[in-house]
Amino acid sequence: MSNRIDVRETKRWMMENPEVVETMDIFAAEIAKGSWGKDEKMNVNTVKRILNDFECEGAPHAWQILFVWQKFHTPFNDDLK
Repeated sequence: MSNRIDVRETKRWMMENPEVVETMDIFAAEIAKGSWGKDEKMNVNTVKRILNDFECEGAPHAWQILFVWQKFHTPFNDDLK
């Protein structure tokens, strides 16, 4: 497993799968509000759960998606393009 992130490829995948990104936004908002308890966090396991729910095959690793989402995307500033 490579520890390098192909940011362009991950951004491209995220733009092609906006439902995953929207779900990540919703999960992050609910976690921030404390709706799911104080132990819930937006982390790799949360992203893996979302990917499993959408049955995303061929997706980048969950940690790559989380990194790009945290670095380049917020619901108010979508810099994935």
